[in-house]
Amino acid sequence: MITIDHFAVRFSSRERAERIFAHCLGMRKLRSFTIGSEISAAFFGLDVSIEILVYGEEKRIVEAFILPDGGSIPPPTHVCLKVPDLARILDKAQELGLEIRKTLVGDHEVFFLKDDDENLYEMKQG
Repeated sequence: MITIDHFAVRFSSRERAERIFAHCLGMRKLRSFTIGSEISAAFFGLDVSIEILVYGEEKRIVEAFILPDGGSIPPPTHVCLKVPDLARILDKAQELGLEIRKTLVGDHEVFFLKDDDENLYEMKQG
């Protein structure tokens, strides 16, 4: 079964992310981290470091990508899917001619698929 692990959206400031997720929806900020420009470039085509705020309850639900110059930078929005057989999905994506983006993050490879309409899907073994 394929399940949604999380989704990611862009915000121009931490305050705007807090306004919707913490103040309106009552979600807890679980953690924050920054991805370097090399990872950002590999997955999103953005040569900038990005601060990410993670909101949810027991586990993450949403990642808020903070990009202060939001108007001129394409959004790194995506949905992360947990799939039962990642290798099979990646093989099928390659057969279909879909763009596969991968890079090493820490000690593991992370994969994104890009569809014909420019949507991004982070893929995880689930």
